Amino acid sequence: MTATPAWTDTTVRLLACAAALVGCGVLAGADSPDIALACAAIAIACCLSAVRFDAFIGLAVGLVGAAALVAVRMVIGEWSSATILLVVSESIALVALGWLAGSLGGRLRRLARSWDSESGRSTAAVYNSLGLLAFDQARGRLDEEVARSRRSQTPLAMLLVRVEIDDEEVSSQSRVAVHRAIARLVEAGVGEYDVPFAMSESEIGAILVGATDDQAWRTIVPLVERVTGVTFADRQTGQRRRVVDVARIATGLALAHETSTSESLMAQARMALDGSVSADQ
Repeated sequence: MTATPAWTDTTVRLLACAAALVGCGVLAGADSPDIALACAAIAIACCLSAVRFDAFIGLAVGLVGAAALVAVRMVIGEWSSATILLVVSESIALVALGWLAGSLGGRLRRLARSWDSESGRSTAAVYNSLGLLAFDQARGRLDEEVARSRRSQTPLAMLLVRVEIDDEEVSSQSRVAVHRAIARLVEAGVGEYDVPFAMSESEIGAILVGATDDQAWRTIVPLVERVTGVTFADRQTGQRRRVVDVARIATGLALAHETSTSESLMAQARMALDGSVSADQ
C-alpha cells in the first residue's frame, strides 16, 4: 500500500519554506545594496514570526513584510529606480514565505502534540495483551489524519476486523489466543505508516493512511486470504488449531471524503461490517 508518512508532509513544507527564503535572497541580490539588506532582514523576520503561528496568520505576516519593504524603498528614495517587476516579485516572495512558514509551524506543533501524547501513554497492552493501542489512544491520530485528508484532499481509509468465535467449547484462554492471532495478522498486514488499534477484545481497527479504494482492498483481500492459514494454541487439546475452525472473521472498510469526521468514518466502517468480506471454514 502507498502511504504518506507524517514526516513526508513536514519535509515538503520545510523545503518549500527554505526555497521561498532563498528566493527572497536571490531577488534581494538583484536590487540595490540598501534594499537588498532590508529585504533580507524583513524576510528573516517574517519567517521567524510566521513559523510561530499557522498558515493564515503567516499570510498576514507576509503581507506586512511586503508593505514594510515598499515603505523602506519609499523612505530611502529607491522607489523611482526600481522596476515594477522586481517590486512585485519581492512582494509575492515575502507573502509566500509568510504563508509557507506559518504552514510549517502549524505542522510542527501538531507533530509535537502527537509526540507528547504518545510519550504520555501507558505501554501496557490492552484487551488481554493484544499488544495494540486502545482506540482512545489512537483517536488523536485519527482526528489528525481526517483533518489532513480534508485539508489536502488526500485519500484516507479505515479498516475494522471483527472476530466472532462460534465454537462454545473454546476455553477463555484459547479465545485470548484467537484474538491475539488475528491482532498479529492485522498488524503485520497493514502498511508501515498505518495505525492498527484495538476497538475491543474482538474488534481490531487500522487507520490506512493515504489509501485509495483500490489500495485499501489490496490490503484487505490478502489479509482475508491469510486468515485461513492462521493458527492458535488450543490449551484444552494441547494442539494448534486453525482460527477459521472456531471463528468467523469479518471486515469493514470506510473511505474518507470531503465532509468526513472521525465519528462518521468509524460509523461507516461499522456499517460496512454488516455486508463485509468474511472468512470462514
